[in-house]
Amino acid sequence: MRRLLNVTAAVLLVLTTVPAVASASVKAVDLGVLPGGEYSFANGIGNAGTVVGYANTDDDLVHAVSWTPDNRITDLGTLPGDVGSSATGVNDRGVVYGNSYAESGRGRAVRWVDRVIQELPPLPGHVETLASAINEAGTVVGVSVGADYTDEHAVAWDRSGRVVRLAELPGDQVSQAIGINDAGLIVGYSGRYGTIADLHAVVWTPDGSVTPLVFDGSNAGAAEGIEDTGVVAATIVDRDNRLHAVRFDSDGRGTDLGAGLRATGIGEDGTVLGTRSDRGALHGARWRPGTVEPEFLTVGYAVAAVSRTGVTVGTTRGAGTTSRAMAWTPDGDSGTRLPSLGGPSSSASAVNDHNVAVGSAEITRGVRHAVKWHL
Repeated sequence: MRRLLNVTAAVLLVLTTVPAVASASVKAVDLGVLPGGEYSFANGIGNAGTVVGYANTDDDLVHAVSWTPDNRITDLGTLPGDVGSSATGVNDRGVVYGNSYAESGRGRAVRWVDRVIQELPPLPGHVETLASAINEAGTVVGVSVGADYTDEHAVAWDRSGRVVRLAELPGDQVSQAIGINDAGLIVGYSGRYGTIADLHAVVWTPDGSVTPLVFDGSNAGAAEGIEDTGVVAATIVDRDNRLHAVRFDSDGRGTDLGAGLRATGIGEDGTVLGTRSDRGALHGARWRPGTVEPEFLTVGYAVAAVSRTGVTVGTTRGAGTTSRAMAWTPDGDSGTRLPSLGGPSSSASAVNDHNVAVGSAEITRGVRHAVKWHL
């Protein structure tokens, strides 16, 4: 699943030596900007080293971009008639997914193959789409939206670009696909308009059929991520209207990871990511494989991503209004601040299976460039 992490076989984790994150040896690599542009941001990185994100052009439009492993930038462009785009992630075959935007702000899900943009079409009668994740087969999942914005349905686009509507649970009106694994299992929610308590956590099979995820008698909530063995991270609302982060095994059995917590994703090593809101302050957390106690890592931001070796990256609040890109080993350390590019703030957004992280860092206050760190 290419929303928060990169694909691996679980058995490899046992055979892999986890490298330490050593601040003295980590260098910030400035990935640069488009000709005439001022800023850039990196959103994702594949195992082959391709980085994707967005940057402004010489006429200050925002375009999706990619960087080669040796840091050369390419403008990926927009769909005809659109004024902006952003690349969200990339699989190990180099297929990039993201969204292209009209001047009105209306978005269209897109995929780039060999740097050629392809529109991922909406359902009949719909006017907008949003891409959420991609797997190694190139299947992209997301949502298709009707003209009145009350008609929203989870969809998947296969390698040919054909759109498939994913079924809602009986009686539900809306749905959205959030993640997909390499077996083609898709997670997200089905429900009604309202709060998270009006949604239902679900898993879809590749043919589009839907199964609810139930924990302690409740199905209210949303599934936020799935790894390749079928383990799901979800937020479940219990019968007393309390939020719980829950880890579901491949047979659908849930393990409570704590009340007052939300799941935000899962890594291929089984690390669950999540958040807690405490008096308006957001705290990012992780649960290492087989554990039920959260480790709170960040303040003000969710934890971004985790590699197959358990190296976790994210952003935490710094002094004043600044932010700091951080990395943590799987061993429960206090974390390492990743170097910036001379300015006061930085943020980390993704990490690949080789523990190369990407994000953005200020070169001067208020001006950011995409950055890469070899951890």
